Amino acid sequence: MEEGEGEEEEEDEVQNNTRWLIGTDYIDNGSWVLPPLLQLNLPAVCNLICQVPISINPSMEDKLIWQASSTGELTAKQVFLFLQQASPVVPWGHFVGAFASNIDIPSSVAAEVMAVITAIELAWVRDWKHVWLEIDSSTVLDYIRTPSLVPWQLRVKWLNCLYRISTMTFKSSHIFREGNRVADALANHGTSLSEQIWWDVPPPFILSYYERDFFGMPNFRLR
Repeated sequence: MEEGEGEEEEEDEVQNNTRWLIGTDYIDNGSWVLPPLLQLNLPAVCNLICQVPISINPSMEDKLIWQASSTGELTAKQVFLFLQQASPVVPWGHFVGAFASNIDIPSSVAAEVMAVITAIELAWVRDWKHVWLEIDSSTVLDYIRTPSLVPWQLRVKWLNCLYRISTMTFKSSHIFREGNRVADALANHGTSLSEQIWWDVPPPFILSYYERDFFGMPNFRLR
């Protein structure tokens, strides 16, 4: 997101959650009393006015209030906490398993495709109904959207994979390689294997990367 877009969103947030607390001419005994003519011609405006909380102090001057605040006072801390609630940190799920295998294919793209096919097959046999695929290959994501782009040698297996995906609640998204350290470590380990291995607990060589993911710690690309 660009800096300007972020500023616009925060400005909209403030505008959507602030109101002018207007004077006492239309307030009687703690309730709004709006002119009948105004109610007749501008009912939507009247509805918005009636949603504005009324100060318990009738002599209070007009002021800008923050409707997400319990007191109506706008402080930097309250704004921060309100915006944090609007964008909560999503906790990462617990470890359910991992696999590694030696995919002896010279093409890196074909190897990525086979890795996805294998992962979906393993999810399928375990009857996992909710799958989120994060991958650092934009090409594979294109293959999910347009299966005809897949190399013909892999097309039958890919179509079978897509059928399995169609039975799941499935989401796919791109992730930069530096944020995909667990999968990268598993792929590197797979080059030394003669057969596929499955782990029910995190193997030692991915543990540090897994812990960073679990606690939502960032990964950086160092040049």
